[in-house]
Amino acid sequence: MKNIDYKLLHAFSMVIKYQSFDKAAEFLYLTQSAVSQRIKQLEQLVSQPVLIRSTPLRATEIGKKLLNH
Repeated sequence: MKNIDYKLLHAFSMVIKYQSFDKAAEFLYLTQSAVSQRIKQLEQLVSQPVLIRSTPLRATEIGKKLLNH
């Protein structure tokens, strides 16, 4: 697997933890758009979705593996 920037993983884990892009952004002192961009960058790096955008927000299989690291 490619080297993944910690800030991308951290944003992803905060979205899962808080179940909200807005709340994750508040915690990370970023805009909601910046958090969304980090998730998109992470998905581009692994060439597949890491997040199931539903209620509740859930990690995909690859997303779960990333969260364990």
